[in-house]
Amino acid sequence: MAKLTREQLNKWNEQAKGGFVFDYRYYLTWGEKELIRQIDLDDTRVLQVKICYYPEYETRTNEHGCKWNVRTGREVPNVHYQIYHRDDNSGFLKGYGTGTYEPIGEPQDKKKYNVLCALSATIDLDAIIKKVA
Repeated sequence: MAKLTREQLNKWNEQAKGGFVFDYRYYLTWGEKELIRQIDLDDTRVLQVKICYYPEYETRTNEHGCKWNVRTGREVPNVHYQIYHRDDNSGFLKGYGTGTYEPIGEPQDKKKYNVLCALSATIDLDAIIKKVA
């Protein structure tokens, strides 16, 4: 299980740009660094935007025409967005489906947090809101 100090959290939050923050909940659960931003669309809907890594795959085909995907070992920076709905007055958010992943950078050999932070300054949130609204 990952551990986190207040100093680490502050340091990683300072590196994020564009209103994004370090997703400490995901880090403490999975041990991976991601950035997150939540935007209230109205009283009942919340747009959650994450900047994260997703594995790169290549498609292989055998002599019989069967296709399958194989991981290349590299990681592709992605923006993930999904709308959540507030559950009455409980404070919980409900999400339906898996949201949308879009690649936003070049594949990396390792998951590099500083790359995610640099990409956070380039995210056009207005364009994402137009897509989902």
